Amino acid sequence: MPSMQKSRTLIFAKAPIAGSVKTRLAKTIGAPAATELYRRLISHCVDSVIAAELGEAVLCITPAASSDVFLPDLARERGLRLLLQDGADIGARMAHALRWSLADGTPTLLIGSDCAVLTPGYLRAAAQALTSPVDIVLGPTEDGGYFLIGAREHCPDAFTGIAWSTPHVLEQTRARLHNAGLRWHELAPIWDVDEAGDLQRLREVPAFRRWQLSAESEVQN
Repeated sequence: MPSMQKSRTLIFAKAPIAGSVKTRLAKTIGAPAATELYRRLISHCVDSVIAAELGEAVLCITPAASSDVFLPDLARERGLRLLLQDGADIGARMAHALRWSLADGTPTLLIGSDCAVLTPGYLRAAAQALTSPVDIVLGPTEDGGYFLIGAREHCPDAFTGIAWSTPHVLEQTRARLHNAGLRWHELAPIWDVDEAGDLQRLREVPAFRRWQLSAESEVQN
């Protein structure tokens, strides 16, 4: 295998405050359990990034005024740089973070923080794709969005004209990249944890089996 080019990974995460994260799941399992699951998802993503050994990892957090200490503590414990997200919507925030990271010429991956099946190998495949003649690498999700986007140069076209938080994100992103004359590579689709139906799939993920049993017990009680 060719030598792996060093890259930077930006992990987007929201302060895990009950009632503001995983609200769709909270309708099924309650806000405390949904919030605890999100904490575990963030930790899993951070551990996967560290294990991939691609280069610097940065935890990009929102909101700036949050008093919750989980994310700052996690960054300190894992040796990550902390960066505040900046922008009016998720597209603007991703564009801003990528522009910041790419300013020094470091190829960059940006990922979400709610994928239970993320592996170091998936991240390495994304970084490897950026050594080929493409401008963008995408990690699609089964719900029509994407969990990962990577670039070697700033590509603002990828983040404008997108109906965020809809099933059309990936389709519209492809169209934007095509119209801009950009080349991209797509990894195998993965799934993130958003809906009640995703909880059943967690049964097959060893790292989340104990949480699943605990959550089911709390709901039954």
